[in-house]
Amino acid sequence: MSSEQKAGQPASAGLRELASTELTALTRELCGPYDEWRTTVLSFRKALAGLERLCEAASKALPEDDSKANAAAAAIVARLAAAAETHTDAMVARTREDAEILAQLTREESELLLHRTREDAEALVQKTRAEAEALAQKTRAEAEADSLRARAEAEAVAERARTEAKAVDEANRKLQGELQTERDRAKSLDRDLQDAKQGRTKAEAALEDAHAAQQKSVAALEKQLQTARAELESERAEVMQLKKNIEAEKVARGKLLEALQTVQRAVSLDAPNPAAASDESAPAPAAAKSKAAHAEAVAEPAVNRPLKLIKTGASAELERELTEYVKQLFEQIQSIYTSDLKSTDDSAMVVDRLTANLRHAHSVFSRRLESTNAGESRVFEEQLALLLDAQSQTSFGRHLAIAAYNYSPDQESPSGSVRGKAS
Repeated sequence: MSSEQKAGQPASAGLRELASTELTALTRELCGPYDEWRTTVLSFRKALAGLERLCEAASKALPEDDSKANAAAAAIVARLAAAAETHTDAMVARTREDAEILAQLTREESELLLHRTREDAEALVQKTRAEAEALAQKTRAEAEADSLRARAEAEAVAERARTEAKAVDEANRKLQGELQTERDRAKSLDRDLQDAKQGRTKAEAALEDAHAAQQKSVAALEKQLQTARAELESERAEVMQLKKNIEAEKVARGKLLEALQTVQRAVSLDAPNPAAASDESAPAPAAAKSKAAHAEAVAEPAVNRPLKLIKTGASAELERELTEYVKQLFEQIQSIYTSDLKSTDDSAMVVDRLTANLRHAHSVFSRRLESTNAGESRVFEEQLALLLDAQSQTSFGRHLAIAAYNYSPDQESPSGSVRGKAS
């Protein structure tokens, strides 16, 4: 019965809504004629008020001593007012009769509509009850099926839980074994860590000693670099002086050659008369020969004397080629240094690799110099000194200075002393 009551509640609610809607429409139909009558009465009153104002204005316009006209106007106004009141009462009575008739009709229609609505509501309640009983029966069947399905699923879940519990127990045993193994490994790692800490302490002490030694080496290297720069300046001054001497010797040689050519021309002018003045002119050729021999002896030192140059075995073209080759070697060294500096933070390792690359570049240059048969050349050392001057304010220049101090091979190569001015 509770399900039937629940099913009947929506039906009664719908019945109430339908009845309220019909009652609202009926009220609007009843009030419509009354509103029209009220509007008519108000308009008639407004007309009377206007007529009264008109009469007052007419009475004011008439002379005061015209009593007959006033009496006639008053009689007209009274007659008009009586006629208006009579008409108004008739309209009110007629409207009341119409309203009563309309109310009676509305009541009959409302009773008929209410009766019809009750019948529809009863039919709807019966239908709703039947649907509710069918739905309840279907719900009971579905509930029983869901109960059976839930029971089967619960049994399957319980079986799965038992299987998973066994697997969890097995996994716990394995994890306990692995945990014990990890504990043993952690103990060994702890021992290794202690050993590493001790080694690190020793390494830090050694690093501090190496840093102090490096500072000393850098200071010594700076002093050597200053000395090398001073020597380089002096050699440059010597080169300039040698160039000036060469120019002077070339000028002297040209003058001696001109003197020799003058003597030869003089000897060739005296040669056509050997028979006429053989006895008298014999001393002249001898004197000419002695002058020519003296001129050759004087000119020979200027021609055959070796010039005192730093680079005596290589021509200007070869020197340019060797310079470009050395510059390429140094560019490769700098690019390798940049990549090493990005790949590691250990400056000592970077300097060691830079030293090895510099030593390898020197050996490659030595082989190139041997293949050209140019003799001795200091192009490598000069370009190294120029690169050190250009990069002196950068980390590459400082590390290159350390590498230049340490890169020299054990024995002197064919290109001359490597350590020289570069260190």
